[in-house]
Amino acid sequence: MRMMIIRKYLILQVKEFKVIECDRTFIKDFIETYHYSKSINGCITDYCYALLNGDILIGALFYGRLAMANQWKRFADNPKEVIELRRLVCIDDTPKNTESFFIAKTLKLLKKSWNGSIVVSYADLEYNHVGTVYKASNFSYLGLSKGANVICFNNKLYHDKAIRTKYKGELKPFAKRLKEALDSGDACYKKTKGKHTYIYRLKKWKVKKLKKILSIDDSAATYVTNLKGWVCRNGMFFGEAERSARYNGATHIKCNIKGCDELI
Repeated sequence: MRMMIIRKYLILQVKEFKVIECDRTFIKDFIETYHYSKSINGCITDYCYALLNGDILIGALFYGRLAMANQWKRFADNPKEVIELRRLVCIDDTPKNTESFFIAKTLKLLKKSWNGSIVVSYADLEYNHVGTVYKASNFSYLGLSKGANVICFNNKLYHDKAIRTKYKGELKPFAKRLKEALDSGDACYKKTKGKHTYIYRLKKWKVKKLKKILSIDDSAATYVTNLKGWVCRNGMFFGEAERSARYNGATHIKCNIKGCDELI
C-alpha cells in the first residue's frame, strides 16, 4: 500500500512511532518537500529510513558516503569506517524529542547493517542550525568549519562539485545546466557561513584519534635554525624547501578550484 504524506494526524507518544529501513524512492518526495535543501540531487544514499505514525510518513533520514573527497581522513584510517548523516527531516507537528528518537533508532539499525565506526553530521549555519538535535543524541562536537563557495541557482544552494559531476566521462545534464546558468548570470557563487561538525562513535574500539585541522599556512611545519632548513611537523627535514615541508605536514590543503576556499 502506498503511504501518503500528510500533515494532520492524531498525536501519539513518540515511543509509539515506528522506524523502518526503506528505499530511496520511498522518502525522496518527502525530503524534497519538507527539508530546507529541497533536494537530494547528487547525494549518495546508502541507508534510508522512514519514521511512521501508523501508515503515515512523518519523517525521513538517510546516511551515505561523505560529500567531499578525502574528508574521511580526518576521522578514520579507512573510508569504509566513516559515513555521513546526509538528510534528516520531520514534519513540524511532531512531538518534542521526535528527531532524537528517530536518530537513535536509525543508529541501532545502522549498526546492524553497516560495519563502520564513525557517523558524521553537520549543522549548517547558513540556515541558523547549531546542532541541538545532535547534542541531544550524544554526538560529540568537533568545531566549526570555514564557509565555502557554493552555487546559488533557482533559490537552492549547490556545492561547486555539482558542475563537475560526470557519467561515463560526460558531464551530467544537470551539471551542464548549472554551468550554463553560471555563464548566463542566472546562477552565482555565494560564500556560506560554515558548518558545525558532529560525530557519533558506533564502535569506540575502532575509532582513530581525531586530528586537529592544520592548513598549509598553520603550524604544519617549523623552521629549525640548528639544522638550517625546514622540518615538517612529522620531523622530516626538507632543507630550504618550505612548501614541500608545509605540504607534508598539513592534514588539509585548500581546494585549488577557482572560487573555492574549502579545506580538503
